[in-house]
Amino acid sequence: MSAASSSPSGAAGAALGLAGAGTGVMAGLFFAFDAAVMPALAGKDDRTFTESMRSINRSIENPLFGLVFTGALAAPATAAVLLHRNGERRAARWAAAGAALYGAAVVVTGAVNLPLNAGLARTADVSAARARFERRWRTANAVRTVLTTAAAVCVGRAAALHGRRS
Repeated sequence: MSAASSSPSGAAGAALGLAGAGTGVMAGLFFAFDAAVMPALAGKDDRTFTESMRSINRSIENPLFGLVFTGALAAPATAAVLLHRNGERRAARWAAAGAALYGAAVVVTGAVNLPLNAGLARTADVSAARARFERRWRTANAVRTVLTTAAAVCVGRAAALHGRRS
């Protein structure tokens, strides 16, 4: 570990770097569904749509995704605490805002997207499953995209403020 990363300022900078990467990756993933995956599936028949989404949902449940999904919440929260302890109140507020916005996206995921995914997985009637799933899932995903993008912007602002001080 370098002297810079072992200092309070260095630790805050490292946490901000991880927060920026995590929120940025998650915003990009959600945006990719908004801009490419869901529009591509929209023109497919019910069976193809349903089987594709089921396959995607099974594939995304893996340790790497879990690490980034949870890390994107832990990193800005950690950065906020470290910045606050370091006396960088403005940067800490921006990092905390990033954590709160990303936390809201996690809530949307747990309250809307995951239950819809579970319902899609267990429903035999693909037409009914799609009808219950597609519009609500797309709307919730668009909300996640906006929230995580805003979180990434907040983390970026925190990093800029931290950089000026360091």
